[in-house]
Formats: sequence, C-alpha cells, structure tokens
Amino acid sequence: MLILFGSATYLSGQYAFANTYFQNASNIISLTPRNDVPSETGLAIARFQIDEALSILPNDPDNLDLAGRILYLTALGSSSEVQRTSLLQESKKLHKQALDDRQYWPYSHVNLVYTKSALGEIDADYENHFKSAYMLGLDDRAVIRDLLYVGINDWNQITPELKDLAVILVTDALRQKIVSPRGLKPYLESQGQLFRLCGQMKQFEEKTALCNS
Repeated sequence: MLILFGSATYLSGQYAFANTYFQNASNIISLTPRNDVPSETGLAIARFQIDEALSILPNDPDNLDLAGRILYLTALGSSSEVQRTSLLQESKKLHKQALDDRQYWPYSHVNLVYTKSALGEIDADYENHFKSAYMLGLDDRAVIRDLLYVGINDWNQITPELKDLAVILVTDALRQKIVSPRGLKPYLESQGQLFRLCGQMKQFEEKTALCNS
C-alpha cells in the first residue's frame, strides 16, 4: 500500500511539473498574434519549457500542439530556408501526432493548415484539415478568425469550394464582430482580394462599411 501511495504521489508531482512547464511556454506564445514572431529570447524560453514538459509527458496532445506551434513561429523568424523547412516539417509532424490522440480538436487542424500553408503544401490534406477545423470550430471566434486569414492568404491556390468557405468565414467574422471592417480592409487590400470578396458577399451592414468606405 505504501509503495502504491508513493508511486501515485510521484506521478502526481510529475504531472504538476509538466503542467507548470506547459503553462510557462503557453503564456509566452498566447500573448503573440498568430503570425507575429516572439522575441528570440521568448522563443528560446518557450522551447526550453515545452521540451521539459514533453520529457515528462511526451504523448500529451497539448504539449505536442504547443511544441509544433513554437517550431512554426521559430521557422517564421528563420533566415535560413533549409532550417525553416526543417522546422516546419517537424511542426507538421507534431500537430499530426496531437491529432492522433485528439482528432476532434479544431485548433490542431488550424495549426496544421497554417504549417502546410507556410510549406506551400496547398493540397488535399490542407483542404481536409481546413474543412475539419471549420466544422469543429463553427462557434469558436479564434478558429473563424484564423481560418479567414489563411484562406485569404492562400486564395489563389485553394479550390473553389474552399474559396466559397472563405467568403462565408469573412461574412461570419464581420457579422459576429470577430473582425471589424476597418481592421480587415487593409489586409484584404494587401492581398488584392477586397474587390473580389466584396463582389461575392451578400449585402449586409458590415459589408457596406467594408466595401464602400
């Protein structure tokens, strides 16, 4: 009985340590907008913390997803194309591992879409994860926002079906005030998609503010 109690206490302590490392890394990353890269120091600290968490719980989907996200952000800040590709491939692998254990988690699908986008892999797998993220995150403001931006970014490479979905996402984001017309317009203009999107959306108040201002 004492041995069992000691083992349970040890495991509880290990889980607590892993959670602390995870939270430390998460706090750094969660303060950063999706495609903004934290400072080099911040990324280094986040990578150390999540590596410690993985050393205790190597198959935990939260740890795997966050590790993949940290590698993705590290890749965005890399000046070496070889290193960038290697980091993104490892990021993709980690997100897929997370989905093996938690296939209905929309954020893992969103993370995979972003990683594949950065790799230029706008393929059937990209489309499947995009659709899965949308279906699983219909009521999630962060999922709608993130899919909107990546869909517009990849507009010229995605299928007609995903383009229709991107129009729906823009409409939903504006109507739900997830993004504002003033905040979204510069991005659409920078991607050369403002006129196209305005032509495809049905009329509603926020569309008028976006397209006619």
